[in-house]
Amino acid sequence: MPFIAEKRVVEELEVEIPQPKKAKKDPIAAKVEMITDALQAENFEVAGSSTNRQMLVALAPTILSTPRDLRHSHQEQLGGMVTEVFEKEEARLQTQVAETQTKVDGVNAEFGVRRAAVEAAEAKLQAKGSQLKDNQVTLSADVGVTRNAEATVKETAEELTSLDETKTEHALAHEEALNVKNEGFTSLKEGTCDDSNVEKDHVKALVKFFKKIKADASLVAALPMALARKQAELSDFDSLAAVELEKLLESKIAVLAEQLKTTADALVQKVASKEAADAALDAAKKKQRVGAEAMLATKAEQKQLAADLSEKQEAVLEHQFETKSLQASHNERMVLLTFHQGLQTTLTELLERRTPVAEAPTEVPVPEEVVA
Repeated sequence: MPFIAEKRVVEELEVEIPQPKKAKKDPIAAKVEMITDALQAENFEVAGSSTNRQMLVALAPTILSTPRDLRHSHQEQLGGMVTEVFEKEEARLQTQVAETQTKVDGVNAEFGVRRAAVEAAEAKLQAKGSQLKDNQVTLSADVGVTRNAEATVKETAEELTSLDETKTEHALAHEEALNVKNEGFTSLKEGTCDDSNVEKDHVKALVKFFKKIKADASLVAALPMALARKQAELSDFDSLAAVELEKLLESKIAVLAEQLKTTADALVQKVASKEAADAALDAAKKKQRVGAEAMLATKAEQKQLAADLSEKQEAVLEHQFETKSLQASHNERMVLLTFHQGLQTTLTELLERRTPVAEAPTEVPVPEEVVA
């Protein structure tokens, strides 16, 4: 037979061999074993020397396996001792749970305090941020005021310079007109000048001046004859021309004097405006400096508050680790206590167990046919 065919036959002949079933453990024995295991556990405290524990471990199976109604009085006493040991262990475990619960309550309360501190620090930091924004808005406005004040000072200074130059021009023009009148016109009109060359210079200066002020051309043409002649030689036209020239000169001097006064008054006012502008600029700069210092101070405070918040957040984080560790320890003790209380329930069941009462046999009815 080929190898493949042989293999198929073997596979077809293979059958699953059932494994032997494990015998079920007696439930009473299992419970007794739980109690003895607990008594032997290192974390189960038994008062006295190790002999006491060994004695309990040795006697417990016999006592607990025997129903209460079949125990000897000494066994009952020993059963009471086992119960007392378990009760003391429960009390110890309850004490440990109470201790960790107190600690848990304490750390939870501390966590609330630290969390409240974090929230307070966050509120302060947020308020400081709002204050910083207000400082920035105020400083921005102060900078705008300072720039406007600087522009006003610059404009006022330029106007002041222009007015000062105008005043100088008016003063020179007024002085020139007075000189023309006092040195040239008066001496020619009164005929007090004896030097013909000086007289010619005066005439030239007067002609130049009157042309400059745009006097009537006929008056300017008549000027040499009207002023250079002696009084007795003057014609009516010459006299009239001299009078008109003098009126024109006096009028020009008056106009120049008024311009000089107006310019001087304006200059005084502009000086006052310049001083006011300087004072406003100085005040604006001071206010801007105060605003800048306030903003810098707020920034420093914000930085400190951020550091404080970070420190408090770190403290909360560290406390959370501590809380979790303590809570884990508490939960472990709670589990141990719950487990021990379960063992106590089992112990009570074993100690109170009695021999089960056998059920009476059920009567089988006899058929009527058989009776008949």
